[in-house]
Amino acid sequence: MASWLTLVPGDTFAVYYSDDNVYHERLALWRLQDGVWFILTPDGDLYPEDLRCAGGDGPIRAKVKDRDFKYWSRVGGPAYRFASRLTDDDFKQRIREAYRQGLQEPAFDNNWRPAEILNMEGVRVSSSDFLGGLLVTRRLAGKQSGLAPVTGPASPGGTGFAAPCLHSLAPITRASHGKVWIATESLEGVMRGQSVEVDVATDVQFGDHTGLVSRNGCWLKVELIDRSEIEEFRKERDLYPSVNELRSSDMPDVKVEQEQAEDDGDARTLYVDYDEQGHRYKPWRKVCQEATECNFSDAPHEGPSTVLFLIKQMERNGGSPKLWLDLWSRSRGIAETDRVRHELRTWIAWIVDVRAPSAAVHTGLIFDPLHALWQDTAGLSSTGTRSLSADISLLL
Repeated sequence: MASWLTLVPGDTFAVYYSDDNVYHERLALWRLQDGVWFILTPDGDLYPEDLRCAGGDGPIRAKVKDRDFKYWSRVGGPAYRFASRLTDDDFKQRIREAYRQGLQEPAFDNNWRPAEILNMEGVRVSSSDFLGGLLVTRRLAGKQSGLAPVTGPASPGGTGFAAPCLHSLAPITRASHGKVWIATESLEGVMRGQSVEVDVATDVQFGDHTGLVSRNGCWLKVELIDRSEIEEFRKERDLYPSVNELRSSDMPDVKVEQEQAEDDGDARTLYVDYDEQGHRYKPWRKVCQEATECNFSDAPHEGPSTVLFLIKQMERNGGSPKLWLDLWSRSRGIAETDRVRHELRTWIAWIVDVRAPSAAVHTGLIFDPLHALWQDTAGLSSTGTRSLSADISLLL
């Protein structure tokens, strides 16, 4: 079909290849030459495509939406499509990428300009109004018009540079949805790693991700990144502000105080481990290895610590709390139906269930009467019975 003759940037169309069995959606960006357009694929690839259906590596069929078909269900088969529509800002960025790629192609028609462009809302608008100065690589500051090569030295004694070095220089564009400009250096009023608002009237951009922002007569280097990659970008570039920068800025010292509080805080939990199937599991021997005896000013009870002592005894005499309970009850002659055994079994189950037995406060409350019971029953016979009501009073 010859619908490609009326293509404008922003048109979507479907192409079909001889070695495939589905249609593929494409977004027209910019014309390279007659019948060849820079296109964008659903996977984000940008390259020139021959739409004349003349064989070779190009498609054998091309159908333009709203001309050759109206609904994708009527395109003639299944179609691989975009997951979501681009925004106008993203569309402009892609047009600029296509235009810059075209400048490297000998067959590129640099003077071609469409009268209209189809924006991402499906409305035809004037190309000059939509693009503005997007495709202008450099403007002269004086009264002259057009582009002029820079062949003289940049400074006395310099080597000079030619106009191709400034091919990628253009007025800066605002960050599109999901992106942000990040400062890569510090300047008065701006810290490294801070997001920066750009001014399209005064700031400039080099390439697709680097810009220079004018601040108080100085130039600040910024880079365009995804919002989801801010933390990773700061770590890779070491862009976290230093303490001196934080103190010299107008920002309050909340972050510094927070970091100090985290450093001085006490960690009263053990690491969480997992077995080969991904279930939470920690061998009792490892619990003993990771446990430490600490003295804290906010301890709920006074007296010696018993948690570390007991978990080590359980590991050395049984290997786990449950096995220790069986061996200990057998050595003390405590029957399976004894109330003491029932209460001990309940408490041991509570100990094993908690995340950090050597750290949790409520576990400490359990170990105190458990330790007392252990000492009190040192001489208990199989005929003796004992209630834990006296030890429960320690919990109150």
